[in-house]
Amino acid sequence: MANFTRVKPAGWSLNEILTSAQQNALDIDHVKAINGDDGSSHSPTAQIDIGGLGLKLSNNQKLGYNSRLVPRVMPWVGDEPNWTTANFNLQVTGGASYFLQQTASGNIYVEAVDLPHNGVLDGFTIHYKGQTGHANDPVTTGITMPSIQVYKCAISSSTGSTVGARTYDDKTVRATYEAAHTWALSGLAETIDRTAYRYGLRIWSESGSDYRGGAIFYGIIPNVYVTEQSEY
Repeated sequence: MANFTRVKPAGWSLNEILTSAQQNALDIDHVKAINGDDGSSHSPTAQIDIGGLGLKLSNNQKLGYNSRLVPRVMPWVGDEPNWTTANFNLQVTGGASYFLQQTASGNIYVEAVDLPHNGVLDGFTIHYKGQTGHANDPVTTGITMPSIQVYKCAISSSTGSTVGARTYDDKTVRATYEAAHTWALSGLAETIDRTAYRYGLRIWSESGSDYRGGAIFYGIIPNVYVTEQSEY
């Protein structure tokens, strides 16, 4: 729908009578208008487009949303070819495909996580592939499954704490585990406070007597519910 149109484009002459149809048209437009002082709610049937000089929010207010899930792939801290740690190698294939590959049983990798302030962290989705060749089915007979846990560290004291429980890959059938699959940590309901904490994700590779090297973490997605526009 277009903008309001003038009820009488030519305007009213002096002493000209305002008709009932014109009054009704003005009244209909009036109830559709935004109440800029007291606030109001609207359900537009088409997108509202603001051009020109745009929209400015003053008094340190933020643009709010109804809570909505915003998943985003997080980058690896060492996101460049041939970057390595003592625990995992960051591999590159095809010129642009990066992934973490474990190098030994029970390795640990800690990844900093950039999360939106005041969002609510539900958890993470992990894209993973176990190495082939496990002797047992289910694979949990011979290994401890890979796992993740969320941490936060207070910037005022460097005191760290866990957020939720350590969560393990639940794809224990060998054929499923050794193929590309996803597993998830969810239900954290952690309100993110970037003014007080740093956040990180600790990753454990598989371990045990039936360990097979070369499993791959393709990528990890934080799942965050967002209720306001971030300044970042």
